[in-house]
Amino acid sequence: MSSRTQKIVRRLLMAVPQLLLLTLIIFGVLRAAPGEPVLRDLEGTFSVPREEVRRMLGLDKPFHVQYITWMQDVFLHGDLGESFFSKQPVTEMMLVRLGPTVLLTLTALVISTVLGMLIGFLGARYRNSVVDSVVTLFSFIGVSVPSFWVALVLILVFAVTLRWVPVAGMKSVGEPHEGTVLDILHHLILPVTALAVAELTAIARYMRASMIEVLSEDYIRVARAKGLSDKFVIWRHAFRNALMPIITLMGLRLPGLFGGSALIEFISAWPGMGRMAVQAAMYRDYPVTQGFALVIAAIVVGATLLTDIVYGIVDPRIEEGV
Repeated sequence: MSSRTQKIVRRLLMAVPQLLLLTLIIFGVLRAAPGEPVLRDLEGTFSVPREEVRRMLGLDKPFHVQYITWMQDVFLHGDLGESFFSKQPVTEMMLVRLGPTVLLTLTALVISTVLGMLIGFLGARYRNSVVDSVVTLFSFIGVSVPSFWVALVLILVFAVTLRWVPVAGMKSVGEPHEGTVLDILHHLILPVTALAVAELTAIARYMRASMIEVLSEDYIRVARAKGLSDKFVIWRHAFRNALMPIITLMGLRLPGLFGGSALIEFISAWPGMGRMAVQAAMYRDYPVTQGFALVIAAIVVGATLLTDIVYGIVDPRIEEGV
């Protein structure tokens, strides 16, 4: 077994207790939050007293019994439970909404990564110039503005005032082009832009700092002293080594994109998992909220593992230190 395979196996084994700890935190935080899903709405739904509703939902049992039951259903049967309100299986609810969420988050990730790396590279390449000043100012503004506020401003300006793009939803209703690829892309513009702004500026800042640091290294000066062209030195030697912090950042930001898309989906009426999770949290729908949080936790653990693997591919020297 190669060292890289051993590392992957070790990381997978370490991921199991991490995921179990996260499930305990998720379950505990939800139960500790104010309010419970047996108030007026549910009592009206079931037309039975509160204590009977608690018994029907299994909320009358001790905390550890509820947690163990949930763990057994999730890990032994792959069952995330049933929504308190819609009475639909949580797994089915998530699978229906998984596609729109993946489309939104991965599009935002690709756009923010490519543009962020390009902007950061230009800032480092033309350091202390007007270009660098604009890049720095843009980066600070981008990371300071919440994505949900950006989404509201974009909707107000480009959807409500200028009417260039749809206000909300994933596809037009009752239009000749309803549900086509172009129609979906048209609806995708605003939520992707709002979600990508903060990611783009963060990547630009990291890329600029990383490129500046790499360009000041001794081996870069040696390469230039050998008469190699500036373009060759930058792309062959500097750019690849400057990618290391970006790989780490992307591994950390991917789960954040899935979690951060919740408010964007809610504001834009995008039919994804995030919008479902926000609505479930408002109604204290524990199974749906737990299922969504568990998916995000799994993405966090998986993204960390993937980052370690990519690290070893980009810089083989890391494998030797394992």
